[in-house]
Amino acid sequence: MWWDRSLRACGAALILGSTIGLPVSAAPHGSSLEVDIGFFYNDLSPHGRWYEVDDHGWVWSPRVSSGWRPYTVGHWVWTDEYGWLWASDEPYAWAVYHYGRWDWDPALGWVWVPGYDWAPAWVSFRSGGGYVGWAPLSPGVRWEVGVGFRVGAVQFDRYIEPHRYCFVSERSFLDRDVGRRAVPVSRNVTIVNVTQNVTSYNLSGGRVVNRSLSVDRVERATHRAVRRVRAVEVRSVRDARRVDVKADRVEVFRPAVRRQAGRAEQAPPQGKRLGRPLARDDERRDAVATTRDAEERRQLEHQRELEKQREAEKQRKAEHERQLASQRELERQREADRREQEKRIAREREERERQREELERRQAREREAIEARHRQEIRRPPPQAADELDRRHGQEHRAVDERQQRERQQLEAQREQARREREAPSERRTADDRGADKKKKEKERPKEKPPGGR
Repeated sequence: MWWDRSLRACGAALILGSTIGLPVSAAPHGSSLEVDIGFFYNDLSPHGRWYEVDDHGWVWSPRVSSGWRPYTVGHWVWTDEYGWLWASDEPYAWAVYHYGRWDWDPALGWVWVPGYDWAPAWVSFRSGGGYVGWAPLSPGVRWEVGVGFRVGAVQFDRYIEPHRYCFVSERSFLDRDVGRRAVPVSRNVTIVNVTQNVTSYNLSGGRVVNRSLSVDRVERATHRAVRRVRAVEVRSVRDARRVDVKADRVEVFRPAVRRQAGRAEQAPPQGKRLGRPLARDDERRDAVATTRDAEERRQLEHQRELEKQREAEKQRKAEHERQLASQRELERQREADRREQEKRIAREREERERQREELERRQAREREAIEARHRQEIRRPPPQAADELDRRHGQEHRAVDERQQRERQQLEAQREQARREREAPSERRTADDRGADKKKKEKERPKEKPPGGR
């Protein structure tokens, strides 16, 4: 198993250290264990591949998913001995986050360059504008025991491109899986312009200490108390892989790495010769520019798509408003027509009532006139017989009654005709509405596909 191989390699390193006169107890930086560079080769080979490049020798490329970045799977803890320490459960975290440097190659992606000095984390810190960010230190940023960095914090930007930073809001800095809180890389350039480099490493008692961020400021920003833990050294990689930050302690594996001066560098298992250096700065900038251009194009396409959706939504709302306005106008027109019709009906009713009353008065006067004439004839009978007079009076009465009845029937027929004409438009509107509803339902009904058709 992998840990058996690690233990065997560790044992071989201890034996080798004893043979060249560096006993375990004499390991530098206070470590109780000493290994050589081959320990990295053997332990990291199952998790990636080693490549030999012209400028850095052997570098390691992890086997990770797309979009992975170093120092993103884990969290930050504060230790009084070492300051801010990166704790991660990744199986190779004990080595690649505490020794060496990281670099970016367009073909290989992120690659790790082995180093000899242990630190709680080798990163550049930026802070400001409500953000905190960190990025792996480039191989160009060298650390020398007793000297420190050859460049100041403000000069780190010459070696670290903005896209390498992982930025989070200040209040998320202490989160357990802080990498999930990272802002999109496309915003890094903007955030870099509102932050400043606050990287601060120094030596204390032979230990590399990282105090880049003030504990008080982190507590004010996160509204949480920073838990102070004690770093406890373990003696095997197996223990180091189980990173368990307990209430008062965190376990670290920090063997001293022996330098092999004057000896041919050992080749890692299944290492491959790349035959070129890692990408130069201009190539890196081109790769970054290409990535940035692609990201900007994606953002532009996304923005255009959002604009199209907003425009379509605006058109739908405008069409809906037009339909509502048209419906309200139609309702107002119908209401006006209804009121006008009611007024017309009232006028027609008044006119018919006036005609009926006029007809009744005229017929009444006519009957009174006949009655008066008949009474006069009865008082002064003509020379004809009485029965003939009665017969003629009866005929005249019947003729008047029949004519008046016809006049009343004609008036009633006119009233019925007016009623039909008045109700006909509303019946047509009802029929039109039913037809419009039927057409609308036919449009909304899904079309049935013919059998066997596409």
